[in-house]
Amino acid sequence: MKKIKEMWNTNRVVFVLICIIIICFIVIGVVGYNFFLATDTSTYGDRLKDIENISVTEEDKKAIIDNLTAHSHISETTVDVKGKIVYIRVTYIDDELNRAKEVAGTVLSVIKDEIKEHYDIHFTLVQENTEEKPGFLIMGAKNIGRNNINWNNNTPYTIEEETDSSEGE
Repeated sequence: MKKIKEMWNTNRVVFVLICIIIICFIVIGVVGYNFFLATDTSTYGDRLKDIENISVTEEDKKAIIDNLTAHSHISETTVDVKGKIVYIRVTYIDDELNRAKEVAGTVLSVIKDEIKEHYDIHFTLVQENTEEKPGFLIMGAKNIGRNNINWNNNTPYTIEEETDSSEGE
């Protein structure tokens, strides 16, 4: 017992530091495990709460596809649901961009209101370049709580346009 007291008195700081290091390693291990290896939550976290109650069924997908393929300028339509986003991809043949946007907008009347209230709807409209018509690739989205589709501005610009705008400054 005398030796232990003597060792404690001479190396007290070292013992305290070793205890602190051991506690730190235990805390780092627990936090690291919970942060990196815990798999009890889904990829989307809490964002998909109550998704089972309002889901996009195969009939809903078929109604969207039927609505779009009824137009003669559409060659292919796909509908994919991931999380709370409905992806609609439409491939056009020989159509104008503004008319393609209008046709895609008609889909909103086919989709149930409860789906529109709980899901984002993303559109991708594609047409290849031909000699008669220029092609396009444009994306749009109808977010939850909105009633219209917001289209991106994919107008390409050239280096000449960039230098022209900087000369005016």
